[in-house]
Amino acid sequence: MAAQERAFQRLKKNLAGTKIQSLTELGTSRNLTEFARRAEVRTYKDYSAWIQQSLSGQADLMHRDKLLYVGLSSGTTNPQSKSVLYNEKMVKAWERFQLNIATVVENSSSVEFLNHKRLTWGSTPHLETLSNGTQAGYVSGFLASRSPRIIRNNSYPKNETLLLTDMPAKMKRMSSELKGVDLRLISGVPSYLVNVFETLRAEWGVSNLSEAFPNLQTCLYSGTAIHAWKDQINELIGQPLKYFGVYAATEGAFGYEIPEINGGQNGRFSFHLEDFVLLFRKFGEDRKVVTLDGLSPGDEVELLLSSPNGLVNYSLGDALRITTVQPYITFEILGRIGQGMNVAAEKVSQQELSLAVERASRALATNVRHFFVHPGQSHQGRPTYSWTLALDEPEKVSAAKWSEALDRALMDVNDDYREARVDLQFVDIPKVNFISNGIVQNYFRAVAGRGQLKMKSIFASEESFSEYLGVMMKVPA
Repeated sequence: MAAQERAFQRLKKNLAGTKIQSLTELGTSRNLTEFARRAEVRTYKDYSAWIQQSLSGQADLMHRDKLLYVGLSSGTTNPQSKSVLYNEKMVKAWERFQLNIATVVENSSSVEFLNHKRLTWGSTPHLETLSNGTQAGYVSGFLASRSPRIIRNNSYPKNETLLLTDMPAKMKRMSSELKGVDLRLISGVPSYLVNVFETLRAEWGVSNLSEAFPNLQTCLYSGTAIHAWKDQINELIGQPLKYFGVYAATEGAFGYEIPEINGGQNGRFSFHLEDFVLLFRKFGEDRKVVTLDGLSPGDEVELLLSSPNGLVNYSLGDALRITTVQPYITFEILGRIGQGMNVAAEKVSQQELSLAVERASRALATNVRHFFVHPGQSHQGRPTYSWTLALDEPEKVSAAKWSEALDRALMDVNDDYREARVDLQFVDIPKVNFISNGIVQNYFRAVAGRGQLKMKSIFASEESFSEYLGVMMKVPA
């Protein structure tokens, strides 16, 4: 709470004299407690006009310092990219966040940032130049290109490669750059890392990359849960890696996994409290907005962000579950609000679906390249989870075995599902279909240049999934 109070007072100082402060509760709140009590939850729709006015040259609207960059979002839930302002203080906040991550990784692994080579896979940092002369693109690439000078020589891909928008060309040049490089750390969205290493394996004609990168032991991941990807990355590298998760988005940076606090359990995060002010709206009847000291274990909350670029109590649309508050606050990311599964009031989160796929995959010794799931109906007319799994050799697997394995895994990870299946018998055993991984891989390579692509996994209906699959299958090989 002391750290967040300092962050709040610093935010008030940084945004003093801006119109956004006078128009929001930031200007009328003396401290963080008052700020939470007066909080008005906002979405991108509430800010879009202000952001456009700022880009058109209106001074002191959302921030007072210089605009350096415009980050474009590339998530799964919004068809149009959001424009996020990166002023000087926003960039400084990100740099401090990156320093904290480096500290965690160095303390808990063999990685030395000053001495060791690392691959940071980021999307294209420069897609366009706006009318005001500001560059716009994807933040992952922008941050990768701005690593501190003292460690820049250790970073791959090199800047000229990072700027390429053509994904096959980018992969090919990076393949050449990494020849003979002693990589010690990789970081990026897991689905991208899988495609990077599949490309390197094919280019170099090897079964795995252990000979090329014998000292690669550490992976820093973000953007999605690691559960369904860990075995695939380990197999491609040729040895098990140690995984550190980062919780961040185009709008800001919010947390990371600290092994000394979470016991090495992936998916359990600690909040980053230094530069971004975080409030939490509890799910339930009262929808109360609270600060850190209003959280209890088991609370499920919506995260609200206030940041140095002028976003105040901005809803990211993410749902979190608080796991502990003593001696440290830790949390799990449940996924996007409304993006879990709920066919009979059992409520299974995005993370639990991913974890179930990981457990079923291990039980059947088969890697799932991607999964899709939507509410369905069994032959008996009862609600069920209808899965479509992308596999390398779908013709060699049994739908019945996968149905049973996913059923067991879901009962293991979610007690509500077990009750709905076994006690109440509201939900039937899952239905499972398969598609070739080639469809997913081809689609990924065709559209991945648009940003940190996070392919949809959860659909509200069979019709919406069929429409999405149809788009994927139309992409030319």
